[in-house]
Amino acid sequence: MAWRACARAVAKGGRMRSMRRELGQEANVQTCGAAIGACARAQRWEQALAMLLQMPRSKVLPNIVCYNAALSACARSLRWRHALQLFSDAAPNVVTYASAIAACVHSWEAALHLLQELNSRCGANAIAYTSAIKAVERGRCWPWALALLAEMPGRAIQADTIVLNACITACQKAEAWAQAIDLFNHIKSFGVQPDVISFNAVLAAVARQGAWPAALEALRQLRSDSLQPSTVTWNSCISACEKVLNWQRSLWLLQELRDQGQPSVISFNTALAACRSSWQAAFWLLQEMPKCALQPDLGSFHAVLTACTSGGVWQAALQLLQRVQALDLSPDKELLERAIAPILNADRLEEALVVYREGLARGLLQARRGPAMLDLHDFSLEAAQVAICEELLQLQQGDLVIITGRGSHSREGGLPMQPPLWEWLVQLGLSVCQEPQNPGRLRVAEPAAALSVQKVPRA
Repeated sequence: MAWRACARAVAKGGRMRSMRRELGQEANVQTCGAAIGACARAQRWEQALAMLLQMPRSKVLPNIVCYNAALSACARSLRWRHALQLFSDAAPNVVTYASAIAACVHSWEAALHLLQELNSRCGANAIAYTSAIKAVERGRCWPWALALLAEMPGRAIQADTIVLNACITACQKAEAWAQAIDLFNHIKSFGVQPDVISFNAVLAAVARQGAWPAALEALRQLRSDSLQPSTVTWNSCISACEKVLNWQRSLWLLQELRDQGQPSVISFNTALAACRSSWQAAFWLLQEMPKCALQPDLGSFHAVLTACTSGGVWQAALQLLQRVQALDLSPDKELLERAIAPILNADRLEEALVVYREGLARGLLQARRGPAMLDLHDFSLEAAQVAICEELLQLQQGDLVIITGRGSHSREGGLPMQPPLWEWLVQLGLSVCQEPQNPGRLRVAEPAAALSVQKVPRA
C-alpha cells in the first residue's frame, strides 16, 4: 500500500517530500495517519513526529487520529516529554490521554496529573488506569498503585491480571513486602486468576525476606493451578533459601530446575551464594555449570571465593583466580579482595602480595594518595592490611599516614575499619596515633625503623 511506502520513505529520513512523492494524490489525512501508525508500530518515534509536524506545511491538517498515532509512537519508545508536548497541541480524547499516560511510564507524577485531568473531563478507561499504575510501579510508589486500584471499581473499571501484577510489583520493588503478599492472597477476590507473573512478583517479595517455606508453598500453589514455573520462579525460590544460607534446599531446587528446564547463570550464582558456609558444595556447583552449557561469570567466582574465606582454603582461592584468567574474564576489585581474604587469613603474605600487585597493575587496588600516604577507606579489611604491608616494604624513612574512613565492606558501610586496623598495627609493634585534626586518619611513626615485615597477624 502507498502509506507503507510513505512510512519507509520517512523512516529513511526523506520526511514529507519523500512522502509526497510516494503517496502522490493519496497524501491526505487518512494515509498520513496510517503512515504515522506504521512508524509507531516500528518504534520510529522520530520519524512519526517529523511526519506529523510536516503535515501542515503540505496543507494536510492532522486530526486526532494522527496525534494519537504519534503519541503511541512516543509511548512505545518511552519518550514522555515529547508526548506531553504533542498532547498540549492536540484536542485530546480518551485515546489521546491514554497514549500520553502510557508514554509517562518514567514520570509517574505526570501520569497521575494526566489521569486526574482525564477523570475530570470525560472519565478514564481501563487502559489509562493500567498505564498510570505501571508508571507508579516504575516509580516504586506503592501507595499510589493501591489507591488507583481502589478507585477503579467506583468508575466501573474491572481490574485485570496486568493491573494487579503491576500493583504487587510496585509493593515488592518498594520493599512493602507485607502489602505485596496481602494483595496476592486476595487476588482472586477481584475475579482474577493469578498467572506466572503474579507468582513471580510475590515470590520476589518472599525471597527478599528469606521466607523459604512461604516460597516453597507458593511454588506448590503455582503447580496446583496447572501453571508452569519459569526460570524466574525457580530463581526466586532459590534466592529465598540463599538469604538464610539453606544451601541444601537451594541445591535441591536447582536440581529441580535442571530436570524441568534450562537454568540460567543467575540460577547457579544464587545457589552458589547460598553455599557460603560450604566451600565443597560451592566448588562442586561451579563444576556443574559447563554441563548445562553455562560459563561462570564474575558473580560465580565472587560467590565461591566467599565460601573459600569461610572455609579457610587459600589454595582454592588461587586456583579460582587462575580459572578466571583461563576463561578470559577480567577480575574486578571485589573479586581480588575476596581472593586476598582467605590467603591472608592463612598467614600467606607472599601470595596475598602477589594478588594485590596484580590489582595494582590493573588499576583496581590503587591505595597510594601521595608519598607515604594510603587511602584505604574503600578497601576491605584484608586488602587494606596487604596494601599497608606493601607500602611498609617500600618505605625507607618517615611516618606513614593511613586514611581509613569507614570500611566499604562493613555491614551497611557503618562499622569503622579503623579499630581493627589500629589493633593489628600495634600487634606488629608499631607506634600508632590518630591525627587530632582528622580522626579518619592514622599516623604510623617511623615504621621502617621499627619493623621488618615478615608475617601478617590476623586482625
